[in-house]
Amino acid sequence: MIPENIVANRRCEAELLLSCARTHLDAATAQRIGQLLGEEIDWNYLIRKASWHGLLPLLYWNLREKHSQAVPPELWRRIETHFHLNTKRCLLLTGELFKILDLFGDHGIKACPFKGPVLSAPWYGNIGLRTFGDLDILVPRQDIHRAVDLLASLGYVRPTTPEMPVGVDTVADDVDPERIGYFQPHHYVMIR
Repeated sequence: MIPENIVANRRCEAELLLSCARTHLDAATAQRIGQLLGEEIDWNYLIRKASWHGLLPLLYWNLREKHSQAVPPELWRRIETHFHLNTKRCLLLTGELFKILDLFGDHGIKACPFKGPVLSAPWYGNIGLRTFGDLDILVPRQDIHRAVDLLASLGYVRPTTPEMPVGVDTVADDVDPERIGYFQPHHYVMIR
């Protein structure tokens, strides 16, 4: 339950979103959600904030069983569609992660994925409850060039105008394994 002193200065939409920002609801939180849904909700504001904070899947998840009828039907369809599309995207990216890790392993490249699906499964218990749009993989500095070549063999290419972090060269052939601290494979996009 959220402390009363914090709740007093907050819009009911914010409290509703915070109450839904969890994978499992205790009885008190579920009851509070029901109470909040009895108030006048600015659904567009709530959905905008939930989307901004990556909480739309959790909002859907925690309203779907007992409270979906409290949401205007056209907005409920929007939330539900987002959840299913997010889950499909997460499953696709997880499949890509396994493909990349297998390829790296077959070529003797140690790789350590982090964030994305690595957090979703153990912490959320459902890969569709967390939003992510890329894969983050650490590889040893000495293997960066080989990793880039292997990503290219899977169809990943550099965008024509990459937005690279400071200190990272814009051409993969110019990446200096001695200078770079990490390499962000999400600067490569899949084209199929």
